[in-house]
Amino acid sequence: MRDLLVTAVLLGAVPFVLFAPYIGILFWSLIGYLNLHRFVWGFAGTIPFAEIIGVSTLIGLFLSKEEKRFPLTTLTVVWITFIAWISFTTLFALYPDLAYTKWLFMAKVMLMSFVTLLVMARRERVDLLVWVIVLSLGFYGFKGGLFTITHMTGTDVLVYGPPKSFIEDNNAIGLALVMALPLMNYLRKKITHRLMKWGMWCVMGLSLTAVIGTHSRGAALGLAAVGGAALLQSRYKTKALAALVLTALVGSAFVPQAWVERIQTVRHYEQDDSAMSRINSWHTSYNLASDRLIGGGFDSMQTETYLRYSPGPAPPRALNAHSIYFEVLVEHGFIGLGLFLLLGAMALRTSTWIRQHTEGRDDLTWARELAASTRLGLIGYFVSGAFLNLAYFDLYYHVIGILVLTRVIVERSLAEEVKTTLGSRTTTDRLASGTIGS
Repeated sequence: MRDLLVTAVLLGAVPFVLFAPYIGILFWSLIGYLNLHRFVWGFAGTIPFAEIIGVSTLIGLFLSKEEKRFPLTTLTVVWITFIAWISFTTLFALYPDLAYTKWLFMAKVMLMSFVTLLVMARRERVDLLVWVIVLSLGFYGFKGGLFTITHMTGTDVLVYGPPKSFIEDNNAIGLALVMALPLMNYLRKKITHRLMKWGMWCVMGLSLTAVIGTHSRGAALGLAAVGGAALLQSRYKTKALAALVLTALVGSAFVPQAWVERIQTVRHYEQDDSAMSRINSWHTSYNLASDRLIGGGFDSMQTETYLRYSPGPAPPRALNAHSIYFEVLVEHGFIGLGLFLLLGAMALRTSTWIRQHTEGRDDLTWARELAASTRLGLIGYFVSGAFLNLAYFDLYYHVIGILVLTRVIVERSLAEEVKTTLGSRTTTDRLASGTIGS
């Protein structure tokens, strides 16, 4: 029954996607973040729903008569350049077969992100996309929060994401929730119905609890960074500080001792095998990038790589870079890392631009608040990602896409206002000079 329901919902959306490709982006996001097809155990589990929706969206892109214009901004130019560079390095990868498989996955993420820029440049569509992301990840935050509360006495009980998904790992779902929390708060401010508003508060609280339940040190650091940044950019710093202190005091009474012990290992990282393994991987990444200008290509952190470039005695159990920065460095060299960092910097700059150009504009309050929320999500990604292998995390690029779309909508609104003002002045001048009606 569950297989039939999921199949009916996802395949039933195809006709709508063909005539309105923005619906395809919403369903693509639903599949990517909620992983609805992971809740079945029968035939539906073998159907490639993401590919079907993706292809349908691309077909709909050509069938749709809506005006579609790709926003060429400094941010998108850097984005395209980054994609071009990591595609170029794939041609010279140390492990071609592995590199091509990962490149193909990355290309799908980037392609759908660019399609998002083409079809979602309307405020209501941007809000719908944010709702899909928040409700999808909020489901796991709600579920993970309840799980954490009911298993507080457990020693090795962790919150994980859906199996066989991009956020299956406890660290990955922790990062995703850290990035989603500011977006949840953005929607909370927009909700007018009291019951729904309290419902969003509940989802936020349980998602915060779920982050703790992941026992992810990277997610904990990201959460602290988001909280600190939210305090700094808040207009009501006293109230915000009081809320943070109150949350910390209340939370400390319920935080599992296993989580406290896990976080305390950050202070004595040299005694922690996991932390030392990360540092060893970072040294390995740096050594390989220093030896190869273009890096080793996708998935170049293999046993042979460690044996050649690692300063440690033996390869660790987890063969990866353990950091978004070192992941890009080892795979695409210092040029790739520079483009990756520039992309993040331009995303933050775009957020600042939106906030500056919407100040004092009541009709664009939503854009200012969304820019502030995405900025917090980016900060969470940059901090948590320093310890996680998620350089090509689709949520990160979706957030960048949301920023680009928001700027496009703001620019359009400002341009229309200027056009209207100039038109009014021209009419007034002509009336004053007597050229109208003469």
